[in-house]
Amino acid sequence: MIPIHAVDTNYVECSHGFSTYYDHVLNGGVGSYGNARRYYWIDPSVTNGYAEATRTAAYNWTYTTDQSPWYTTSISFRETSVKSQGTFEIHNERIENPTGIASTVRKLYQSVVDPYTQNWGWAYITLDESKMYYNSYYQNLGTITHEFGHAMGLAHCPDTGRIMCQLGSGRFVFKPQVYDCQTVNHLY
Repeated sequence: MIPIHAVDTNYVECSHGFSTYYDHVLNGGVGSYGNARRYYWIDPSVTNGYAEATRTAAYNWTYTTDQSPWYTTSISFRETSVKSQGTFEIHNERIENPTGIASTVRKLYQSVVDPYTQNWGWAYITLDESKMYYNSYYQNLGTITHEFGHAMGLAHCPDTGRIMCQLGSGRFVFKPQVYDCQTVNHLY
C-alpha cells in the first residue's frame, strides 16, 4: 500500500455539530427521495473495476434505509451516459500531490468554488487509479464513497468509523454510516 492522503487535521463543524463546509451545499440538493434525481457521469477513462466501485458507492449512498446503516436520507443518484446531465463527474487522472489518491473539486458553472465560502452546482471527482491500484477493493470503495460525500457537502471528520474520515487517518469503513447520513439530512 502506498502512502495515502496527507492527514487533514483542520476539521470544521457547523454550529449544529456536523462536519460540513460551514453548511454550504450542492445547489438543487441531493435528489429529494427520487423526486429530483441527481446524476453522476463516469468518464470512459475510468477502468471497469473503478467504474463498478463508483456505481456501488452511489448505490450505498442512495439505499441507506433498507441496508446498513438503516437510516433514511433524501439522496437519489443515478448514472447517466450524457456528460452534461451529470451533477458529479468521475475521472481517472493523475493527482500531483504525492500522497493524494482522489480529490473532489466543487464548481459553479466552470469556476472552481471554495466550499467554505459558497454553494456549488456540480463536482469534479478525480480518481488516480495508478495510486489506487495498491489498495484493497474496500479501501478504494470507501475512497470513492468519501469523495461523493465531499461532493454533497460533507467535510472531513476525525472519527475512523465514519466514511468522511480520511483513509490515511485510519478510516476502516467503506460505506456511509449513521452520522454521515445525519449530516446529509442536516444539510438537505
